[in-house]
Parts: sequence; C-alpha cells; structure tokens
Amino acid sequence: FDLNHWLNSAKPSMSERSKLLESVHLALTLCGLEPEEELLMPFNIFCKHWSSILRYQFPDHYSDCLRLLMQSSSEQLLSPECWRTSLKAIGCYSPRVPPNNVKSDNKDPLMFPNCSNKTMLSAEQVLETIKWLSDFFYKLRLSKSDFQSFGLLSKWSLYMSEVKIFLEYLVKSLIDYEVLSIKLEPMGSHTVQTALSAVTPG
Repeated sequence: FDLNHWLNSAKPSMSERSKLLESVHLALTLCGLEPEEELLMPFNIFCKHWSSILRYQFPDHYSDCLRLLMQSSSEQLLSPECWRTSLKAIGCYSPRVPPNNVKSDNKDPLMFPNCSNKTMLSAEQVLETIKWLSDFFYKLRLSKSDFQSFGLLSKWSLYMSEVKIFLEYLVKSLIDYEVLSIKLEPMGSHTVQTALSAVTPG
C-alpha cells in the first residue's frame, strides 16, 4: 500500500488522517520496545507510514505525533527507531560526517545531526515545543514518588540519544531564528538585548 500516493491523490481530511495516525501509533506500540524478528517487516512499514503522515501537509500532525511519541516513550512502549523515524521526517536526524579530530566508536552513521538542514518548524513552533517538553517532563517527574526521588533517567535511558538530538535541534533553531531577527539591528540595541535574553539562561 503506497500511503504517500493515497495521501496525495485522495487528499483525506485532517480527521481521517488523525484516525490513521492513531491506528499506526497503536500498531507501533504493539510491535513493542524491541520488535521480534518476525515483526520487523510490518514494523518498518508502520514507521514509513508514521513518517508519511507526519510530513504530509506539515505541521498538521506534528503536535499529535509529538504527544503520542512522548506519552508512549514514557511507558517504554515504543522502539527508539520510532524516534529516529520522527526526527528524520522533520529534518534533524541526517547523516553527517564527524570532524576528523573526533573519534567515535559508535557505528550509527546518523548519530551526528546535520544542523545545517533548513528547519521545518517556525520560530513560534520551536519555542512552543521547548515549553511543551519542559512542562511534560516536569509533570512526569512529579507524577510518581520514584521519579521525584531518582529522576527520569531509568525510564528514558533508551531514548536519550534521540532526545538529545531533538533538543539540540530545537535550541539551535531557536538561536538561528533569534540571530536572524537581530541581524540588521545596531549592536547594543534593546532588540538585541531582548534576543540575547531569550536564548541565554537568566
């Protein structure tokens, strides 16, 4: 089933696409944290469907994808590959050759995000995402006494590499947008000071 062709030819409504997204998400959770060998083929197909829905008329389903991804990851219901699929779809998980002086034993060629990629998120969406993630992790930390005492690392260790790449992408995008907004401003102006305050800890 060629989902991309169907999306472009049938042009389903957003509600239809949302239902499809929920179904694909359910299928991915049923495949589990580490899909068995006999599930790898359907799992890879569902990952492609997830990516297609996310990219179609972006950012229609960006917030839903992020919400489902975070909620299921917090319960360790999704494979980390779902994170990689999502990050590739929005352009922040691309092959990049590390500098010659950086030695890495990691064999994954996608571990170095290509930050030169044009961001698919607007400045407002980047800021909203950062705030939403902060609120999500804050509420999750307070949701259980174990999390309050020992933190979230035990639950999120499997996804940390991808989460760090996503956060790096968001922070760099935020800085890029702020730099762009003050490029023509005189040094020391109020606009420059405001932009610096927005991207530096107070």
